Amino acid sequence: MKNFYPAIILIFSLFFHSTDAQFFKNSYALAGGVNWAKDVAELSDGCVVMVGETHADQAANRDIIVVKTTPAGNLLWVKKIGIITSTEFPMALAIGDQDEIYVAGSNWSTVSAGYLIKLNSSGVILWTRTITKTTYDNFSDLKFRNGILYLIGTTDSDTWFVKVNAAGTTLLNKVFNIGLYEKANQMTMLSDGTIGICGEVGSAFNKDSVFVLKIDSMGTQIWNRLFNVDIVNSTNGVYGFAIAELSSRQIVMTGLGWNAGTWPSTVV
Repeated sequence: MKNFYPAIILIFSLFFHSTDAQFFKNSYALAGGVNWAKDVAELSDGCVVMVGETHADQAANRDIIVVKTTPAGNLLWVKKIGIITSTEFPMALAIGDQDEIYVAGSNWSTVSAGYLIKLNSSGVILWTRTITKTTYDNFSDLKFRNGILYLIGTTDSDTWFVKVNAAGTTLLNKVFNIGLYEKANQMTMLSDGTIGICGEVGSAFNKDSVFVLKIDSMGTQIWNRLFNVDIVNSTNGVYGFAIAELSSRQIVMTGLGWNAGTWPSTVV
């Protein structure tokens, strides 16, 4: 485990009412020189959990940091998780039926591997799992439904889908090939019990198309769609970052398109 470093305030939270009235904003002095949160979720008692990363400076190895606050934003505890010889990139957070906290991401030493960590609501680590498929494995999103954890990410430029039960046993470890140099970014649990996944494909450095992949809960592909919005909206690349289901049961995806020298946001 790495040592704690002098604190700097970089983790923050903003709470809003549904009427857009701001309740409060807080920042937290945490361990490490640089801290930032990547995902946030609510527990059944209204407490808030955030996950992110912490490191002494830009050159230092990164560790996972899990933060719990009261519903009013008061800090309850901070949990730092790290491996001395590895850099951890936490990406997603999910809450189980009994307020278990699940954290997913990737760690990097000479190769990258996906990881999944389970903590209880007090921040005690219950188990950790390293999950691999090829040489470069990275989880980008995590969902919990009916006692099962669903993870998506990228493995050697292919879309990666994994199912794990609450005991940490891998039930499914599957790869989808949508196109060249693809990257899966986010998923949404659809109302018909299926799963929507979005991301981008293209060259190693510039992506020219975004994709939506629909699969069932057993990992069987139902359909996939490629959208070459790069031709219309930008010249250097497009990225499909987020996906959601509307009340009409239509699927919406949003992301970024950019031209040489500029970074305009583009709704896809």
